[in-house]
Amino acid sequence: MRKLVLLLVVVALVLALPTAVLADKPEKGLKGLKGQAGNSNTAFVELWEKDPSDWSIIEDGAWGKLKYNLAGPEFDFVFNGHGLEADTGYTLIYYPEPQTTWPWPVTEIASGSSNEEGDIHLAGSEELDMVLTGAKIWLVLSVDCPDAVMTGWNPTEYLFEYDVITYADTDGLMGAWLLDVNDGAYMHDMFIVSQDSTGVLTGTGGYPASGPPYNTGYDWTLTGQLTGNSVTLVITYTNTYTMTLTGTVDPSWNSMSGTGTSGAYTWLATRLP
Repeated sequence: MRKLVLLLVVVALVLALPTAVLADKPEKGLKGLKGQAGNSNTAFVELWEKDPSDWSIIEDGAWGKLKYNLAGPEFDFVFNGHGLEADTGYTLIYYPEPQTTWPWPVTEIASGSSNEEGDIHLAGSEELDMVLTGAKIWLVLSVDCPDAVMTGWNPTEYLFEYDVITYADTDGLMGAWLLDVNDGAYMHDMFIVSQDSTGVLTGTGGYPASGPPYNTGYDWTLTGQLTGNSVTLVITYTNTYTMTLTGTVDPSWNSMSGTGTSGAYTWLATRLP
């Protein structure tokens, strides 16, 4: 009897193992795994041909899968697409939202051509200089997207996101900047010294520019947040004066601008070599 009880316990434990193992695996998409691969820095997302009338997936249509890193100084990716138009140029893009004007600016990740079977392979590393949250990745016709701007719209020929992605550029805004407050009235040095995987920024700086030394009480520390291309910087001077700057990062990622508080009506930061 004891042997039978022991056997039943062992069988029960063995049957329970697959559930425990599968709990750490990514969710399944229509063509396999998607999302983060366990606890690794690797994730997957599918792109699909969709019906533009209701944006439902066409399950027997063209599709592709993107493998990418969740965080790093560069966006490392491998994309394989299938069922596309043969011998046609395609561009893999990040489509930022909201879009308020036409043509739409986008971020180009990679371009290439499909082969005679309608398959495409794109791989590499791209310096995105941004944190992506809830981001849409599309494969579009290259002819519709010259110079990273959507000037054409043929959605029946594109692949759209099965799900949105996140990605953290771990050195996107790090470096030396010239900070102009109120149209040249107050020129500051700004050094963003860290950016973590969630877009949290820290740094230092001072007034006037080209220091140190800076005017007494006008050296400062910085904390901030980068989300997509939206940025908030909180600057605290050693004399306890504080100003908060909010704005957007230019698509080139070499400048950012916006409005502020505490007398900082406008601001412009330009990246230094």
